[in-house]
Amino acid sequence: MFFLNSSDGLFFINNVIEKESIQTIDLINLQGKFIKTISITENPINISDCENGFYFLKISTNENVFVAKILKK
Repeated sequence: MFFLNSSDGLFFINNVIEKESIQTIDLINLQGKFIKTISITENPINISDCENGFYFLKISTNENVFVAKILKK
């Protein structure tokens, strides 16, 4: 389960589903444009180089895809 988070650029990902390991994390803007792939070893996730605004984190595991909405302020 993922919740809306706001930050000045650092976000933590907690893998709450133990049996599912994270494969990829993609950052996507509200217009659906792919921004970048984030390393799965990067925790916290640093998007301080991105413009302020809402983004989606598309988190793909070996069994599911989750989407988290985040706010970079």
